[in-house]
Amino acid sequence: MGAAWAVPWSPLALYLDRRGFSKEEIGLVVSCDARGKVKGSVSDAVAAALHRTLGEEAQAFLDASWRRAGLCLRANVARTTREELAQRLQREGVATRPGTMSPWALLVVGDGPLVRTRAQEEGLFEVQDEASQLVALVVDPLAKAPTVDVCAGAGGKTLALCARLGKKGRVVALDVNRPRLRELRARAARAQAFNLLVHETPRAGSELPAPLRPLAGRAARVLVDAPCSGLGVLGRKPDLARRVDLGVLRRLPEQQLEIARGALAWLRPDGRLIYATCTPLREENEAVVERLCAEEGLEALPMSAWLPAELFALAPDRSSTVLRLLPHVHGTDAFTIHVLRRRSDGTETRRG
Repeated sequence: MGAAWAVPWSPLALYLDRRGFSKEEIGLVVSCDARGKVKGSVSDAVAAALHRTLGEEAQAFLDASWRRAGLCLRANVARTTREELAQRLQREGVATRPGTMSPWALLVVGDGPLVRTRAQEEGLFEVQDEASQLVALVVDPLAKAPTVDVCAGAGGKTLALCARLGKKGRVVALDVNRPRLRELRARAARAQAFNLLVHETPRAGSELPAPLRPLAGRAARVLVDAPCSGLGVLGRKPDLARRVDLGVLRRLPEQQLEIARGALAWLRPDGRLIYATCTPLREENEAVVERLCAEEGLEALPMSAWLPAELFALAPDRSSTVLRLLPHVHGTDAFTIHVLRRRSDGTETRRG
């Protein structure tokens, strides 16, 4: 493999009822002083980083982030349709309405935790924010070439990729976290995702296990859903506001860069690497992508080359290479997405 696979720290987007929050978390207040420095809910380091990326929108971002996050479901379209699932859930006592961006999304109407349903037990849907679903849409897996998810975790996006392929293709889920992979296997069995291969990330310098050897350098799509500060899911995990500090923000970009570099070992020459995080920060997104392009012979593609036509409204400037979804603009979790490929001129930049 030739790359060091660091253990990622990636917060799960937990879908919490307000009753699960502490009084302290519910009572967090966001304010902004005359210099635009956000105070009271996040550290000074996070406030400064948000302001560097979002400018005066930092306040609106935090205001929206602290509102209670809605509940979004992803229909398992390998086994049902969104319309059929909505009807089934209605009969089981769960009212929904279609999402506004993902063709698989259903938004649960009303407050409170999701009622346990037979549809869920049968694997007909997963709880997944619409922005997260869009990452799988952008990956656009191919039926005749493998797709590799190198930071699969418990597998929300992985299973969305499997569902999009139906019974075709092959999705490979890798992660260093064994408990999360066990959870993914259980979810995959429930969803009947039989086109999925789950494997622990190989150790740096070790020989590839037999199931993975035929995949090296052959993936048409490689997803790097990189471990990140998680600031895009504050509405679901408010304790992140106290856990992300300057030290975390300084460590993450190097870790993200090394994971993305290692992921290139799976990519075929004409393949696409999709780099995504659930944070808006430039340091964890554009800055990492710029280094990948400068040091690894990659180029970032404009959105006109990879954003589905039905989502063009999300990108007034489709010549831009970055799609940034934000809670105060799109009503979703915050996600940032880039799509990269090897340079078409065949040049390769060597790191010194």
